[in-house]
Amino acid sequence: PQPGRPDRDRVRGRSRNAHPPVRPPRGAPIVRILLVDDHKLFRDGLRGLLGGRPGLEIAGEAGDGEAAVRAVQERKPDIVLMDISMPGMNGIEATRQIVAARPATLAASTQTLTPARRARLVDAGGQPLRPDQLRRSSPARRRGGSRCPRAS
Repeated sequence: PQPGRPDRDRVRGRSRNAHPPVRPPRGAPIVRILLVDDHKLFRDGLRGLLGGRPGLEIAGEAGDGEAAVRAVQERKPDIVLMDISMPGMNGIEATRQIVAARPATLAASTQTLTPARRARLVDAGGQPLRPDQLRRSSPARRRGGSRCPRAS
């Protein structure tokens, strides 16, 4: 920048060296995600990690199971990233209600689960999910009958 004049790129809100946001190809499906955790700091972290990714959109947040069930009805996300251990309605019961009310929604947990909790989540209609599997779980892919690839 010239002395006495502001850097034009900084005025626009990004530095000259910052990478421009990456957008998905035109017509590519957007995966809408609802973040559910009783710890706001954790939700904020997930929002920060996923919010700017191409093809992903944060549809909303909920702090407990009851709020998650309501938010799914209102916001119609494609994926619900759910904490399992929450006060009140836990993530497994919320998953059961979400999948029953809206089968097209994938309810998933990114937590490390014990074999017993994993089995309860799967029985409720949910699925363990690694963060790298989010992009491969597009709505168009699921409409064709395919769910997210199994987490190992």
